[in-house]
Amino acid sequence: MDRRTVLYKLQAQYENFVTLTVSKGSASRYCKSLDCFFSRFQEKTRPEEFTRRDVEDFRIERLREGVSPTTINYEVNIVRAFWNWMADQEIVTWNPASQVKRLKEKEPAKKSLNISEQMQLQNGCFVWEDHALVALALTTGLRGETLAQLEKSEIDFEQARLVIPAEKMKAGRNHEIPLPAWVLKILEEAPDGRIFGTYARTADAVCYRWNGICRRAGVAAKGIRTARRSFATTLLRSGADLKIVQDLLGHKNILTTSRYLTPADSATTRAAVDKLPNPEDYVRP
Repeated sequence: MDRRTVLYKLQAQYENFVTLTVSKGSASRYCKSLDCFFSRFQEKTRPEEFTRRDVEDFRIERLREGVSPTTINYEVNIVRAFWNWMADQEIVTWNPASQVKRLKEKEPAKKSLNISEQMQLQNGCFVWEDHALVALALTTGLRGETLAQLEKSEIDFEQARLVIPAEKMKAGRNHEIPLPAWVLKILEEAPDGRIFGTYARTADAVCYRWNGICRRAGVAAKGIRTARRSFATTLLRSGADLKIVQDLLGHKNILTTSRYLTPADSATTRAAVDKLPNPEDYVRP
């Protein structure tokens, strides 16, 4: 009998199991991940022979091969899931991947829209709801779920502001935010009840509509959170205090606000430095 027959048999049973529980593409990735792992341990014959050190050595080898931490974390998760499945079947009593920590993954670059890109979004607006969504998203920084629930009765046209009840805010408290005159002009045409009605009833629908506008306008942005980040970054670069931005975003912790800010490019950094006081410009009385 092949010394690896036990592992092959268990792996085949697990692959049959995942084929019935996940999509075809996911099942294929599961199989490839397990094959990749077991190919490094030809001397192992049974699942109980594997140790935590084996899983950690596998991670190191994959890193040396130039594989991304995201992919390696995925592969280790599959190995962990395989051993969990065997534990459920009472085949093993311990999972060698259970205490293996995730590798630190590189955070995706934060994206915010500059003023020119924000204006360009108007080219992707075909209907009134498109214009209203762009206007509210860029001038309030509200989350998608809050935008979807906004009602015309929450617009205070006299005081030029939005008054949002606590139950519609993630922070769980009432929220007020000023509205520019040009946004109020657009909102005058809003229907009674929900502003976006059947246009976007959920946060996912808001995101879908936003992505469509960006695509039609030729703006490289994805996700309504880009508008929230653009709102915060534009305010700060215009001279607003971080505490004011925190209040406008409805954050309880100012550290949360700082994570929304997009790092400045070289031109923006240069412009900021050039504004520092210059002794040569100082004229004595």
